[in-house]
Amino acid sequence: MPENTMIFSAHAKKDTYDVIICGGGLAGQTLARQLKLNYPDISVSILEKAIFPLPLAACKVGESTVEIAGFYFAESLELKDYFKNNQLTKLGLRYYFGDSSLCLSERPELGLSKFPSYDSFQIDRGSFENDLCEMNKLVGVDILEGVSVQEIDINEADDMHEVNYKVIQDDSVHSIKGRWVIDAMGRRSFLHRKFKLRVKIEDNHSAAWFRVQGRVDVDDLVPLSNKAWHQRMPHRIRYYSTTHLMGHGYWVWLIPLQSGVTSVGIVTSEKIHPISTYNSQLKAMQWLEKYEPVVYARLTEAVLLDFITMKNYAHSSKQVFSSNRWACV
Repeated sequence: MPENTMIFSAHAKKDTYDVIICGGGLAGQTLARQLKLNYPDISVSILEKAIFPLPLAACKVGESTVEIAGFYFAESLELKDYFKNNQLTKLGLRYYFGDSSLCLSERPELGLSKFPSYDSFQIDRGSFENDLCEMNKLVGVDILEGVSVQEIDINEADDMHEVNYKVIQDDSVHSIKGRWVIDAMGRRSFLHRKFKLRVKIEDNHSAAWFRVQGRVDVDDLVPLSNKAWHQRMPHRIRYYSTTHLMGHGYWVWLIPLQSGVTSVGIVTSEKIHPISTYNSQLKAMQWLEKYEPVVYARLTEAVLLDFITMKNYAHSSKQVFSSNRWACV
């Protein structure tokens, strides 16, 4: 078989479903699992533009979770053992404030000194979504990969909605019907745009992030000779926190991932640090050299794996679900 031949399901097994989920990322896949756990007999279809498997450590929003998400994954989705065995348990959020030209040990530090009683997680989004995809297929969720949603026709009477989608590989157009339609397409916000529900955000913020090969550990940013600082958190467990280096109008994050890479991000107020000042790998490194030189010095030794930006990322909506049997997640 030729190397470039793609094998995936791009055609629905049925004409109608109880629930059609448009978008097979974190939101769509977890919702599908939640529905099948609670209502095993309903029919669910997911339409997803990407083709699985994704890269193991995909560069996606949502790598660091807080405890309410940890509860959802572990209890609502019954994935406690999965997360214990396949993702990193997180040592809460950690913050460093003050003068970024100083050694990290000289900056005020706020964070946990031991793992909390309830888990949160650092998530390799690619591996998690790949695994969710397989779990959902096993319980009967129909997943259409390599397709792009073209239109969602909402029937306000008590009748089926219709979703038109295009198979990316051959540009053929097809449709399926569902009693419920869920928009899980993220920032594409299909239904928000269709019904003019988007809310303007006055104070814009932007972000850039990338992954680097290997471990970027805050303990390595402080000389071992500073024994008091290191002994305050024995066994080098600071590494397992989601670390934030805070400055005027920005923070920089460091997130460890199970696959052996580290996620690094820059988040800023557009008024103070426009994304144009760090919207490429070169600019981002120059920005870090100026504002977080200690992190920059560590990253000069690292291999960058990818890079992505998101301008004015905050968004909201007047409405996220309807008695007309549609919802956004």
